[in-house]
Amino acid sequence: MTTVLRMTFGQDDVDRFGRFSGGDGRIHTDPGYARSTPFGRTLVQGMLLVALVERAVELVESPARADSRLDVTFVAPVGVGDEVAITHTRKGTSARFEATTSAGTVLVAVLHPTEETQWP
Repeated sequence: MTTVLRMTFGQDDVDRFGRFSGGDGRIHTDPGYARSTPFGRTLVQGMLLVALVERAVELVESPARADSRLDVTFVAPVGVGDEVAITHTRKGTSARFEATTSAGTVLVAVLHPTEETQWP
C-alpha cells in the first residue's frame, strides 16, 4: 500500500465546490446548521472526495483511467478540516484506492480495467 496524496479541505473549498456542482446542501455550507446535527460540523461532499481519488488515479494509473470502471463505496463522512490520505494497492488487474482520515476508512474505490485497458 502506497500513499499517493494527502489533502485537507477547508470550508472555502467545500463552499466553492458546492456552488460549482450544486452540492450546496446546508450540511456542507452552513456551519451553524451543521453544528446542530449529529455530525457537529460541516461535511465534505462525497463527490469532492471522488475527485480527489480521480487525481490519485491520474497519478498512478493514467493509461488505464479513461477506459476503466471506478466502483466507489462511501464508508463514513469526512468533516471539513480532516486530513484525507489516499492510498493505492494493486491486486491482479484491479487497483484499489482507499481514503482514510484519523478516524479510519472513509471511502474505498476500485478501478477495474475493461478488456481494452492497457495496464502500465
